[in-house]
Amino acid sequence: MRNGRSIRSNAILTDQGSELATAVRKGNEAQIAETAQALGQAIVDALIEAFDGLAGDE
Repeated sequence: MRNGRSIRSNAILTDQGSELATAVRKGNEAQIAETAQALGQAIVDALIEAFDGLAGDE
């Protein structure tokens, strides 16, 4: 499962991270806020999924 989490983390960084970087380069404050929130939510979702997987292993 560790490899699956690694793939997911790379996908999060590639997708949401690149969108955030693009928004920052453009200097659009509204887009920065929106993409930063999406990145944060994707990270939270991945952490919850990982925790649920660990809790299910017990």
